[in-house]
Amino acid sequence: MNAQLEQLEATSEEAWKAHINNRLAPLVSVTNHPSPSTAILATAHRATLAELDEALKAANLIRSSLNNLIPICRLPAEVLSQIFAHLSEVYRPDCDYYHRMASLGWVCVLHVCRRWREVARGCGELWTSIELDLGSKWLTLFLELSHSRPLTLRRMPRKSHQHAPDWKTKSFAIQALKSGPLLERLETLEIIEQEFFPVGAQYTDFLEALASLPPGALPRLRTLRLNPPYRVTAAHTFPVHILASVTNLTLTANMIGGQDIWPRLPNAFRSLHFLVGPKHKRGISQHDLQGFIPFISRCDQLSTLEIHSNFLNVIPVDEDEDIRLPAIRSLSLRGKTSIVLSLLRRLSAPAYLKKLSINTFVAEGSMLLNPVADIISSMPCAQAQYQTLFLGHYAIKDSQRSRDKGYVALQARMSDTHAIDGEHLGPEDMVLDLRLRHGKHSENDFAQRSALADELLRIVNSASVKTLIVRGLHAPPGIWKRWFGGMRTISCLILQRSEVLALLRALGLPATEALILNNRDDALFPELKTLSISYANFSKMIAPALERGHAAAVLKETLTSRMMVGCTTKHLLLRECKVEEQELRTWVDAVPVHLRDWTLESLQEGAVRSR
Repeated sequence: MNAQLEQLEATSEEAWKAHINNRLAPLVSVTNHPSPSTAILATAHRATLAELDEALKAANLIRSSLNNLIPICRLPAEVLSQIFAHLSEVYRPDCDYYHRMASLGWVCVLHVCRRWREVARGCGELWTSIELDLGSKWLTLFLELSHSRPLTLRRMPRKSHQHAPDWKTKSFAIQALKSGPLLERLETLEIIEQEFFPVGAQYTDFLEALASLPPGALPRLRTLRLNPPYRVTAAHTFPVHILASVTNLTLTANMIGGQDIWPRLPNAFRSLHFLVGPKHKRGISQHDLQGFIPFISRCDQLSTLEIHSNFLNVIPVDEDEDIRLPAIRSLSLRGKTSIVLSLLRRLSAPAYLKKLSINTFVAEGSMLLNPVADIISSMPCAQAQYQTLFLGHYAIKDSQRSRDKGYVALQARMSDTHAIDGEHLGPEDMVLDLRLRHGKHSENDFAQRSALADELLRIVNSASVKTLIVRGLHAPPGIWKRWFGGMRTISCLILQRSEVLALLRALGLPATEALILNNRDDALFPELKTLSISYANFSKMIAPALERGHAAAVLKETLTSRMMVGCTTKHLLLRECKVEEQELRTWVDAVPVHLRDWTLESLQEGAVRSR
């Protein structure tokens, strides 16, 4: 076959010249004729255009053959389909509001080559999620290519505030609700962009379009997520009748406006999320939430409940009224400590609770955290044998507000697997996520952070933790030993950011009252085998009392000290760390090659040269 291809390449120019000369010979004779008639010239002109059309078709065919030779086009259709499915999640269609320009997002794969277009059009699952930013002209294509599969109609939030849909996109949301084929197959409706509709008639029209649907118009609707940009009043009737088949409901406080909806809501929900919405002059009141506790207690199939601050902070809790959630598996509460405490006290025996998330504000001198800790410690999810502990700062979504108020915010998150993020946690995994924030920044920031960390570590059960992740916390060796001295089973330590590098000094010192590290039992984390450090600058000073007290020198001393007492660091990993190559060499020299699996080359891959 290779010989045939080489012959094809060698004879290509000669063969095409011969073919063209043969095809154009009649036309050449016309041009050489001294006085051709008008009819002959017209016929020759048409024949030339026909030849040109066929030549372009042949060129396109050759280009298609060339595309098929590209390695990615040789992938099986199943693999390409999976790639396109992932692309549809990370590269969604968007619209530049200021320039009135739409981006097709992942749909652009249709225009790459014929094979990609055929694979994409043949993957029905790819066309089940309709982005409103695409506009109405794509609706028919999505309905056709998704065949009879359930559909999702969504407009998700964008990272950049410079991008918002134009007016046609907004009207399409209302027009889509009038499409019979779409409504029959609609399983998920998500419009959670805060700026999707301007304050005024747009969102009102959308809600009225929902409310005007007859009963049974959305027979397959399971998930509904709505976030209006302003408070919905009683004049805008909440479309309760469309919730007949909904099991997953997400609302913001702006959807609740003195409408007394709680008695009218169905009780077949499996997942309820009540989130923070845009702030407006009149917030939600206790009157708006009368009947809320009886409502959630009626939902005997409810497995996931999430309540955020401007919902949670005004919930009227009757001290004599129990909250019965027999099927609850995931509970997330964010708001005032007193309300969190009241709800936890009223919660009846959550036997199946797998995930508990508490996010609360600890006031100066507050004693409310003690009873919260007592209640949490009595729950099955707090008594689990956890494998992983994360301790560090957490992001507050309202970044401008956090800068103004200067929160000191710490998080302790535990998992019974080695995964700590939500994406890799299964439904049966146990998770305890505690987040505390404290007052304004002041000269006493360190004391506040230390106190929050003390509280978090007091609540959690760390006896069986094997992986410890520490992010962005600065503390002297004595504090590290106080926090982690009792964690004897840690085998993997992950340090993130330069502030944590002081822990390297604590690793080289005894965890007991001894002055120097003499034996394995005196060491902090005696079972430690893996040390991973990311986003850190090793030129920073972390031990001023030492002659060479920058982080790189301290790590070298720590590696040596621990090796001498039998606590050798077998795995050392770097990621995006600033460190000089000469310092890396000292680390390599500190541990004999037969006791480690890391080399100078492996460290260089994760290091960024200091400037």
